[in-house]
Amino acid sequence: MSNQTDDLVHPHDLEPDPEPDEIPTAILEEDEDQPTKGMTLQTIAFGLGIFLIILLVLLIASGGSINLFKFFQRGDTSNQNTTLNPLLATSQGGSGIQSRGNGSDGFYGVDGLGTLPNYAVEIAPELLGYWAKNGGERVFGRPISPLPLLEENGRKFQWFERARLELWPEHAGTKYEVQPGRVGVEFTRGLDFPTQEFFVNRPGLQYSEVTQHGIRGAFLEFWQNNGGVDVFGYPISDELQEVLPEDKAFHTVQYFERARFELHPNDANQPVKLGLLGTGLYKQNSQPNIIEPIKPTAVPVTQ
Repeated sequence: MSNQTDDLVHPHDLEPDPEPDEIPTAILEEDEDQPTKGMTLQTIAFGLGIFLIILLVLLIASGGSINLFKFFQRGDTSNQNTTLNPLLATSQGGSGIQSRGNGSDGFYGVDGLGTLPNYAVEIAPELLGYWAKNGGERVFGRPISPLPLLEENGRKFQWFERARLELWPEHAGTKYEVQPGRVGVEFTRGLDFPTQEFFVNRPGLQYSEVTQHGIRGAFLEFWQNNGGVDVFGYPISDELQEVLPEDKAFHTVQYFERARFELHPNDANQPVKLGLLGTGLYKQNSQPNIIEPIKPTAVPVTQ
């Protein structure tokens, strides 16, 4: 008979194995590599909140307008405009410099961007905005007197080929702070121009009651489209014939307080040009060469 006690299960054999004193390192690393779902969502929400705060700060700093595409734009910027020429983005009153002409017929510094030619650095900063806004080289010509500004009788000014621009600080903040000098009057000093009899204004023909002279045709159109009395003043003569020093040929001209209009019918791009009165006065190298003016033909008064 065999000993059956050897086949019996002792009670202590049913007790569980004791817990190990330390958790295996492999299990800890596995738990660390798998964060809970709740923590992941919190991290995303926190990052999104930071981004929105930064965006809000940028929006406030930019005055309510952000170009994100430009803000985050990267890449080569070597092709950007790096010109050293002066730029005029705004003129007096905050508005962009606008051309009185079409911007493609010889004007400089009068387009919407306000880009100026290289020689603009030779123009006094106090005069540059006015020069550009009111026609640039075509109307006033290039600067011919050096900086700093000249001064006479308390008035500061600079000479240009076709004009003299003057500072009038007593009119600061108005459109009369810079004014063209009366070079037309000074250039023709001593000449007695016959006056025109009064006539009623009509399309293409206008009478100046102030100086008793008329303006018509291409001269009237140019005068009206490029600043009128503010830039050129009133007419001080009617149309005349004059031999111009540039080509020694006869041209139809008309003198205004601040300019001489010249008719160049063979120039399709610029049939009306302004005489070089600034050069003539500054360098004292020319004077009027007018055929003796006759009394203007009376214009009938119509109702």
